[in-house]
Amino acid sequence: MGNNNIKNATIYFLTSLINAIISVIASVVLTRVFSKETYGLLNLYNSATSLFVGILCFGFTDSYMRFFFDRPNNDSEQKFFKTCFFVPMILFFLFTIISNLFFSNSFSKYILGIANSFFTFVFSINIFGQLALRFLNLNYRVRGETKRYSLQSILTQFFLKLFVIISAVGTAEIKNILAFNSFGIFFLSILYFLLQYKSIFGKIEMISFSGYKNVIKFAFFSSPVCIVVYLNTYLIQLIISKNLGFENLGIYSAANLFIFAISIFSASFTTFWGPYFYKNYKEKSNEISCVHEWISFFSVILLIFILIFNDIIYLFIGPNFRTHKEIIGFMLVYPILVLIMETTSYGINIANKNYIILISNSLFVLLNTILSYYLSIKIGLLGVAISSCASSILLFCINTFFGQRFYKTINSPIKTIISVLLIITVSIMYYFLNKTSFICFALGALVLYTLIYLRSIDKLIQFIKESKQRNSIK
Repeated sequence: MGNNNIKNATIYFLTSLINAIISVIASVVLTRVFSKETYGLLNLYNSATSLFVGILCFGFTDSYMRFFFDRPNNDSEQKFFKTCFFVPMILFFLFTIISNLFFSNSFSKYILGIANSFFTFVFSINIFGQLALRFLNLNYRVRGETKRYSLQSILTQFFLKLFVIISAVGTAEIKNILAFNSFGIFFLSILYFLLQYKSIFGKIEMISFSGYKNVIKFAFFSSPVCIVVYLNTYLIQLIISKNLGFENLGIYSAANLFIFAISIFSASFTTFWGPYFYKNYKEKSNEISCVHEWISFFSVILLIFILIFNDIIYLFIGPNFRTHKEIIGFMLVYPILVLIMETTSYGINIANKNYIILISNSLFVLLNTILSYYLSIKIGLLGVAISSCASSILLFCINTFFGQRFYKTINSPIKTIISVLLIITVSIMYYFLNKTSFICFALGALVLYTLIYLRSIDKLIQFIKESKQRNSIK
């Protein structure tokens, strides 16, 4: 992992940090301005948007990243972008025409629980903006234009939150809030299209899928994976809104501020890791294995510190949203395991066995949906959090097992097992113990866990020293 890669990883981290700060500021404002019901409905709207963007992308964002360095027919970067972007745009226009002309009222009723043709229209506008920005941002990412990627990502997040905050100050009516947000994203995407036109489209030429068999195949099998991931978020929020009401959905959504804390590290790592892994997995397997141990170690530390200092984080949330603190531990298991899974499951993609990821994610969504539905009726939001924890363990086990069969990144299975067991144990103890007892337990566990990972920590220290030496020589 050269100095340039470390520099890029640092930039990605700072980008995610700034985005997380923007999200925190937005949450501080919105949980004080919006009612719990309005905040819950807004999050359901955003989840539905992400779901349909995932459906309309049809896996071509994954194919674009996977084959960017191995483009069919030696196509130019511009032609490859246009070809991958073509199918999602066709699907978007078909969706927009059908939903708005034939099912405008029933569609919004089914998706948001509100029968209103205007909601369907602004929903389509929002989808276009989000879909376009996803491809435009990915273009900078795969080309290694780190600074431009970071600037675009920050500006997108900034304006995305700013539009909602401005609308919240001006009006409390959900119709106006969603409209202001959707049109803001739409015009932002148009602006980026104009700025990136030459680099993504170039000269005018016919779209052809000749030689794109593997790209299409990869997209076809990747698409359901993306869809079920977004479907999971949407279905859980829909279940909460139906079984427990939008008020509880607002509380549950506000608790995602803790997820933002993890995303500071997670988003920066995954953004850097995907292109780096595909580019270097043949030559740097030992280095990749070390990264797995480092990520596992710091993920556990991150979880423990978030739970210890959660009272400070809760100060950022509006007073009406500060209930159900005890379920946070269960909620954090999923993002923590997904972060570690980034270093254990890529062998499935290398072997082009995307159907395994599809099966594992489908089982994850199925189990999570069934458990959430029944447990939410029995024990409320606690049941939803436990369901997320249980299903994420299943997802991690399946993807890691098959990922290691095709590409080994785990040199010490015992260490990985201990890490996962400690994550689960810490989450359970956080629910049952009082704060003082939990802190004592967590710090004690952390000391023992650090002793187990001493060799991995030593490797990391040596790696940092060697990187500094190479920098000083240059």
